[in-house]
Parts: sequence; C-alpha cells; structure tokens
Amino acid sequence: MRRLALGMALIVLVPKNSWEIDYKALPKQIESQFRQSEQLLADNNINSPNEQPKLLKDERIWLPNDYIRTANYFREEYELHALIDDVKVRSNIAYSL
Repeated sequence: MRRLALGMALIVLVPKNSWEIDYKALPKQIESQFRQSEQLLADNNINSPNEQPKLLKDERIWLPNDYIRTANYFREEYELHALIDDVKVRSNIAYSL
C-alpha cells in the first residue's frame, strides 16, 4: 500500500488484485500461528526452543529448497571477500544478512 500526500488530502493506494491483498496478509497469519504454537508450549511448561515435542516428518512444515540461505550464500553472492579484508567482519556481515 502506498500513500500520497497531495496538499491537505491523503490518498491511499490499495492493491487492485485481491490476490495481492491475500498474499500480503499471509506473513502476519503465519506469525500469529507461530506465536500461538510458542504460547501453547509455554502454557504447558515446555521451554521452547530448548525443549520441544518431536514431530513426525509429515507433521513438520515444508520450506522450498534454498528458502533459508546460509551465511556462505551471502559471502559468495555479494563477493564480500572483494569488499572486506577482515575475515571476522565478513563472516559477521554474511551471518547477519
């Protein structure tokens, strides 16, 4: 959603396609589900993430391959070795990305 201020009027531009609205709402729904999961564990005196009930393979969430990128991916993708001499700083930057 973009906002444009024209004089004293504020115009809010809303995505035209309903799928865009639905798509943009999904991350908050996922966040809410994670919070509920964590709260359920806490309510049952389970210290997450140190203790968690084991999930069977078909009970786990699926993430596409390469969805979670490693620090090494960022080191290579951004060629940090060409930008930063200090290995420790390079590793910290790649890890934080």
